[in-house]
Amino acid sequence: MIDATIRQMSFSTDRSLLLLAVDWRVDVRPGQFAMLKVGDWPVVPRPFSICAQDREADTTSFLIRRKGLLWEQLLRLQPGATVQIKGPLGNGFPELPAPLLVGGGCGVAPLLFVAASRPVAGFYAGVASDTERAFLAPLLPAGTVVTVNPQLVTDAFLAGCSAGPVFACGPSPMLRVLANRYRGGPVWVSLEERMACGEGLCKGCPVRRRDGSVALVCSDGPVFPEGEVSWTWQV
Repeated sequence: MIDATIRQMSFSTDRSLLLLAVDWRVDVRPGQFAMLKVGDWPVVPRPFSICAQDREADTTSFLIRRKGLLWEQLLRLQPGATVQIKGPLGNGFPELPAPLLVGGGCGVAPLLFVAASRPVAGFYAGVASDTERAFLAPLLPAGTVVTVNPQLVTDAFLAGCSAGPVFACGPSPMLRVLANRYRGGPVWVSLEERMACGEGLCKGCPVRRRDGSVALVCSDGPVFPEGEVSWTWQV
């Protein structure tokens, strides 16, 4: 892991989300992620999708939800402090033009990077609260359809989408719905799993493929064609 200096920290008003920009310039494909930690705790780094890059400022940004030890550590930091990063990791989304994007929760993060890299045919984002919607609004492209819990982003997408390839990231129930109900084109899903190394060494993030083989979300994914994934998920 390498040290990276924090350049900016922006919190939602309820402090449930953090947009963290660090001084780290690397070549990244939308959909890739990095392992992030602060000092000695947590001992195991945590995976976060890369949500933006500013090449003029040489910064890379992550969208982080309030949860766990890493969040508590980040609250103690200010711009100018350092975090430890390993990456970029994983395979990223394919280079397809004008995809439809469907994100739930922090699954919006890698899709923000997709939308910044190419024109998209539509963006559907599901968030937990009106506060989160207001926080994310400046980051989302014009015309984004935003749903707030308990409304389901999959309902809005299936009711209003056009045909075309779909890139999706979010909780597994959301991805299962898309896999089972969307028939307008191919779907690629970015899976969210706990992991410790990010490189396939610890074998801690397995997912079963439909052919019976086992893939690792960190090194074989996190992006998979939905037709490869066994949605029972048990290994």
